[in-house]
Amino acid sequence: MTLGKYGVPSLILVNIDGCMDTAPPRYITDRYNRTFEVQFFVLRKKGEPIKHMVVCCNLGERWVLYDSNPGVPPNTDFCFDSPDFKNHYSVYLAAYVNITQPGHSA
Repeated sequence: MTLGKYGVPSLILVNIDGCMDTAPPRYITDRYNRTFEVQFFVLRKKGEPIKHMVVCCNLGERWVLYDSNPGVPPNTDFCFDSPDFKNHYSVYLAAYVNITQPGHSA
């Protein structure tokens, strides 16, 4: 799904539906040579009795995990290469921002 002006999408939402246990690429380029950078992921925490979703946000070179569970400290640093990610989370949604659009500073 794309959001923004027709022909110049500002945001792309990619429905991965829990099929990845590794992070999608940080940058993607479309056939028009526009570059999109991932801004956040919606993750499912594996092993929870109900589907427990958490959000992982890109803060420049730092990734932060936001979890509504009171037992998890807020703004926890997150690493996609850690065994904890691969064993405990799967990616459901990725959001990419067009960094080549006019007015955007990378």
